[in-house]
Parts: sequence; C-alpha cells; structure tokens
Amino acid sequence: MNKGQNFMNSQSKTMDKVRRSQKDGSTQTLPERWINTVAAVKMRRKSNWMPPFETALFSRIQIAIFMDSPDKVIQLRLFDKNTFELNKQSPSIDKKVKEDTQLEKTTKPIFTQSPAGNIKSSESRIPSNKQQENSQAIGDMVTHKISPSVDTNDPDWINSKVSAPSELKIKNALPYYIFDTPGLPHALKLQTGKKFIVNGEFGEGVFGIVYFVRGGDNKDYAAKVIKERNRMYLAEQEEEAYKRIAANEHKNLLKLHLMGSLINPPPTCTSKVFITHACGPSLFDLCYNVEKDLKDHQRALFSLKDIRKIGEQVAEAMHHLETLEIYHLDLKMDNIVFAENFDYETEAGPRHTVIKMKGTHVKVIDYGNAKFHPQCGETQDYKLVQPLPFRAPETFLGIPHSVKSDVWSMGCVLMHMYTGEDLFASKSGTTRLEQQQSLFEAVIYTLQVTVPKALLEQSKQGGKCHLDLTFLEYFGQEEEEGIRKLMRRLEDLELFQLLDRMFTLDPSDRPTFYEVKNHEFFRNT
Repeated sequence: MNKGQNFMNSQSKTMDKVRRSQKDGSTQTLPERWINTVAAVKMRRKSNWMPPFETALFSRIQIAIFMDSPDKVIQLRLFDKNTFELNKQSPSIDKKVKEDTQLEKTTKPIFTQSPAGNIKSSESRIPSNKQQENSQAIGDMVTHKISPSVDTNDPDWINSKVSAPSELKIKNALPYYIFDTPGLPHALKLQTGKKFIVNGEFGEGVFGIVYFVRGGDNKDYAAKVIKERNRMYLAEQEEEAYKRIAANEHKNLLKLHLMGSLINPPPTCTSKVFITHACGPSLFDLCYNVEKDLKDHQRALFSLKDIRKIGEQVAEAMHHLETLEIYHLDLKMDNIVFAENFDYETEAGPRHTVIKMKGTHVKVIDYGNAKFHPQCGETQDYKLVQPLPFRAPETFLGIPHSVKSDVWSMGCVLMHMYTGEDLFASKSGTTRLEQQQSLFEAVIYTLQVTVPKALLEQSKQGGKCHLDLTFLEYFGQEEEEGIRKLMRRLEDLELFQLLDRMFTLDPSDRPTFYEVKNHEFFRNT
C-alpha cells in the first residue's frame, strides 16, 4: 500500500480538478486534493500496481474518484450507490477525531456496505448450467448477514472503529440501503433545541428527503424533510395520519417519534420535519441488493413462505388503516420495510434467485400521500393517485379512489415478490399521458379481461378519464389463463386464487382487506 500511496502522491500534482454532479444537475468544483480516478487507474495499471480489490471491481466503476487526503487516507468512491472501500489510516488519524460535546456522531463512511459476513462472488452464487441441471432442488445457498439498527452497547456494532474517547461510540460503515450522498447536511436542528446528526440518506422522493440521523439519546432515526413545491404539499395529511395511528397503534405500521420545525432546513426544503425510528431495508432495497450481483436475465424474488408471512402483515396493517379511515394510496415495494433481523439466504436457480428471510417482521411506512374517508354527507372527489405500476384501474378511468384501490396495489406487491418484477409495466410513451395509456393497456392484456360496461359508463359520466379506450373495442380474450400462466408450481395455487380476486377490475367486486387477510392463503401462515 505504501508503494501505491507514493505513486498516487507523485501523480497528484499533475491531475486536473474534477467536478462532481449533483442530483439536480448542477456541479461544484471539488477541493484540490481530489484527483481524477480514470487517469489514476490507467497510470496505476501501467505501473503494474493494481490491488486485487480494484481488479475485481474496476469493471463496475461508473464514476470514481481517488482522494489523497491530508491524513494520508486513500479512498475509493463510487457514485452509482454500489460503493466499496479502500481505506488505510495513518497512525496520526487517531489524534484527529472530532468530538461533539452534545451528541455522539457516527463516523461518516465513504462507502455503503454490502451485507457483512461471508458473501460469495456472483460467480459462486450462480451455478453453471451443469450444476443447475444436476442440483436444482438443492440450489446454491448463500448467507447474507445484515445487522439491524442496534443500540451502541452491542460490541458487534462498533467493530473496526477508529480510536476515540470511550464516551464517543463510532459506527464506521452504513448498510447497503442507506447512502452517503454528497452534500449531506451536518445536522438537523429543531426550534425546540433538539439536534440530530445526519449520517446518511435513506432516499429522496417527489415531496421529501429522508435522512438517516442520530439523536441525543444515541439512537438511530429517520428524518423526513419536506421539499418546497410550486403547489403546497399538504403535510397536514401526513401529520393527521400519524396522529390517528398514535391513538391506535399497530405493530405493522410506522409511528411518529416527533414532529417539528427546523432552524436550518436543507436547501430547497421547508422547515417541516417528521422523525420516526429507523427501520431496515425495504422489499425493493433487498431485491435490488441481490439483483445487482446476478446475471442480466435473472430476477430476485421471495419464497412462497415469506410471501405468506409478509403479505399477511401488510394485509393486517392495511386493514387497520381502513378502520382508522385512512387511504394509504402509495403502497409499493419501497414502502414496506423490515423492522428487525434482516439476515437472508439466497438460493440460485437457472432463471431466478429466491430470497429466504431469517426474519419477516415488516412495517408499512410513508403516509405522505394518505387521504381520508369522506365523512357523512361528503362526496369523494377524484384525484390522480398511486404510483403507476401499482395504480388501480378505477384511477386510470377517472373514478374516485376507495379502500379497494389499496387492495389492488397490495396485489401488485405480492405479484412483484413472486415474480421479481412489476406485473404491469409501461412499454412506451414519453409523456405522462402516453405512459398511463400504455400501462392501462398492459393491465387489460396481462389479465386478459374486459372492462365491465357499468365501469365504462361510470368513467364516461365522471369526465375525468383522458385515455383512449377505443382499443377495448378490438380486444378479444384469446386465452383464459390471465396471470395463471405465471404460476410455477401447483402449491402456489392459493396465492393465485387470492390474486385473481384482488385484480378484479370493478372495485365494487374486489375484496376488502378484512377478506384479504382471512383468505385461505394466509390461514396457512
């Protein structure tokens, strides 16, 4: 490593400054000590000094930067959210640990970390054709151990920490579902005086950014900061949803820790912040983390056993929201997260890799798009709701949403868990309307069903549908299977019997969440 360090030091004077792209497309010049990686790697290859670490990962680098920092720490940074570490510290770094007298700040890692433990390469995880033919039943089992959020009294939590005063607990790596995004604020300070140190980012949506933060109690939280919008984001709806859940809690629903106003909101954000306890990866995060190491034609999906266990909890949570008169309207893979024990195994097959969870406790999160049941005498107005791949047909047709719209979304989630991909996908279109048209057609052709005349008449009377429905005149049911053609085994029949009902086009004939959670498929959980 000394040889590599000396080489990098000798070349740093000749390197140009590089620019770092921000999410909004703007750029800012990096400090003098940042040097161009591509040139550096080429030079290092010419010098025949390329550690095995880099040799294995070089093909995956999209945008990379080497940094020769003042304390002689050589670091590699990948900006595609698949990041890895090359980090050697000089003895002097121990003396440079900064103390926060009020909070225990965790060390910000330069890399999000793949699940800890003995993780095999993608080559070892995917059997050869001969292995697949001879041992499909056994599969290639790989264990991935992911440590959930724990209190800092757990010694495993502070392994490989930088030397520091005993009262300063330091966490030196982020799990794969939390990102060390460039430009993170140092801390979020509330008007009440509370302060939360920012150590990463869970993700960013249309209406807000969710940060991974640490509170004064030395516990991890998720802080959702609301973005400034041209049209006002109704944070009051999310606040009301949290209040109703707090008054009648459920183990599978996320509850609010505190809400307040920031004195230092991040750029383009309002002062409004919702803080909840930090959870684990979402269903989407987990699938993505497995799929990034698979071959292009493979998909990551869940075992039928886990689909049962997770699906039952989602149905229970959504039924509870129904009793609280809350429509979620944003139910998708990203908004179902694991609450504890994120360890899993993968069993590789010729076409897909099956994820088998060690723990299956999940929570439904994100009530930013929540709406409420109309009160006596009120009418339900039409709103364009739900993410496109999880959108119910009544929403496409300009008919007001109902609790049955969330039932449709849950069906889409179960199907994604089973197949490893969205059941309905837009295949064409550049404008939003064209994409909606394409996806609605995909719904009809995938399910092999026709839209009931009563539903079409209701859509016509409402006058809110802007789709071209003339394609329905030429649609013919060429086959009766519908989604049954995707069923892999006979023991999956109960799941598909449930999905057949959840994908009923007419919401008046679609089951309620009470009926869903009591279906035979979940009785065998």
